[in-house]
Amino acid sequence: MTRFQSELETLFRENHLRIYRAAYSVTGNHGDAEDVLQNIFLKLSQGQPSSNFDKNPEGYLYRAAINEAVSILRSRERRTLADDDVEGLEMPAPEVESGHDDRIGRMRAAMAKMKPSLIETMNLRYKEELPCSEIARIRGKPVGTVLADLFRGRRQMRKLMRIQEKQGETQHEKHETDRRQILADTF
Repeated sequence: MTRFQSELETLFRENHLRIYRAAYSVTGNHGDAEDVLQNIFLKLSQGQPSSNFDKNPEGYLYRAAINEAVSILRSRERRTLADDDVEGLEMPAPEVESGHDDRIGRMRAAMAKMKPSLIETMNLRYKEELPCSEIARIRGKPVGTVLADLFRGRRQMRKLMRIQEKQGETQHEKHETDRRQILADTF
């Protein structure tokens, strides 16, 4: 076994839970989080990592987890949009809404539209509950940048979630209008 493979094994043992949690917090899916973890270490084992990895392996791995998870979210969103085009021909029954699950879904959809660096910072602060000084160390950024990213990330998250809420309300109103029309036509 080469020295790099041995170091990679040690890195995996020391960081796999944090990487998995980061990926899961973005995707909300255990299988996707496992795929993220596997993809990161597979890519590392297949090639020499960048200089960013050498400078800050922990930060590099965390950033890679967020980027890979966001990529999965965006891919899922594209598939959903394509499926919606086909399924739009039918009139599905309204889904039973769970306030908490609906809010989490809106948060994940918002994350798919945000910069991975903002998601990374917010995840480290609110999910991992790390202080800003530790986040700055992991990200290799000044504390002021971390604070600014937290501010920007929260603002952008609220804005994107409000947009999704309005879109959901519009879709619900359209569904109700269509349903009333169909019932009126039936009678």
